Amino acid sequence: SAHVRVSRGTPDADPLALWTLVAGNGVRWLGIGFFVPFLPLFIGGRGGGAGLVGMVFAARLAGSALGQYPGGWLSDRWGSRPVVVVSLGLFALGFPMYLLPIPSLALVGIGFAHSLVSGLYEPAARSVLAEQVDPARRGRAYSRLQASTEAGLLLGPAAGGLAANLSLAVVFWAAAGICLAATLPLLRLPGRTRSEPVVPAAGSEGIPAPAPTVLRRMLPLIAFVGPVFWMFAVLNTVSILYVQSRGAGPAQVGVYYAAFSMPVVVLGAVWPGLPDRLGYVRAAALALLSLAVTGILFPLLTSVTLLIGLSFAMGVVTMPILSAGWAEISRRAPPGGQGRAQALGLISITALQAAASLVSGATYQVRPALAFWTITAVSLTGLAAGLALDRWHAPPPS
Repeated sequence: SAHVRVSRGTPDADPLALWTLVAGNGVRWLGIGFFVPFLPLFIGGRGGGAGLVGMVFAARLAGSALGQYPGGWLSDRWGSRPVVVVSLGLFALGFPMYLLPIPSLALVGIGFAHSLVSGLYEPAARSVLAEQVDPARRGRAYSRLQASTEAGLLLGPAAGGLAANLSLAVVFWAAAGICLAATLPLLRLPGRTRSEPVVPAAGSEGIPAPAPTVLRRMLPLIAFVGPVFWMFAVLNTVSILYVQSRGAGPAQVGVYYAAFSMPVVVLGAVWPGLPDRLGYVRAAALALLSLAVTGILFPLLTSVTLLIGLSFAMGVVTMPILSAGWAEISRRAPPGGQGRAQALGLISITALQAAASLVSGATYQVRPALAFWTITAVSLTGLAAGLALDRWHAPPPS
């Protein structure tokens, strides 16, 4: 199959698009950061245990996965801006639905529907960067986008922790208002432009590759990035319950959750070119070997302070692979199929997160350490599989 070649001398189509997206994306994730760390506490207050928490997070991930390919398809067909704005507006309106007087098991359905509309956003937002930024600088661009995500997750949980001390209901209403506010800068996103730097490789006929072919190109990247998102699911699903069991209150839970985001924000602002410098293979090796050690250490720690420090360390080692991996996915996308390529990568990774939510929720009830040991097993497996697959599916030198 034809591979994508990278042109290194083409200027960005609209440099302002990057900063517009970064601003809106950061505000969006500020609202999500208000909400996600305290969802397990909310479910527990409604009578649900770790198993129901795992089911709700798995349903949210399943809904997100089902929305991602339509989001990518709509982005390719109608442009990324309307998909970004409409999906974010609908997502904001979904937060108060959790507060309805419904049985706790119904939160599984609410979580699914809420994330279904959110799933439309991610491939469209990532397509904006691929359409507007030169391939040689996409690692830097995705680094800044990731930094804006983590900036929201850094500030959101800390502020949400203060709000949660008043009432968990305040958390949901605040998240809705913040996400509605995030649509304002995104209304200024430029319309889709033709991505000139990305062209078919020599000898190809310029025919867009079918989805299975695109997915095969991205398998090494999914293997490299997937374990990081497995860790995210464990972090969201059960690690907060573990930190709470060690004596952390709502404010400390917010600090613990935000500690992961802090180094990602700093590195993205101070050294955004780090992912391009490392490359996706070296960045993956750094991240996955470190996460393998983290999975062993986590259940051995009983100090909330040390657990917050470990969360910070995870942010340091995972930032480069997140940006480098998405940049490489954008480079391997077929002409006219950027949205679908981003969606296929997101769907694969979201499926891993859904599995991680179910597995970690179930194993945590048996023995908490088992949930964290899955991070070690998945990280080592992903590194070995990614290295092997990269030999078979790597594109030829540019």
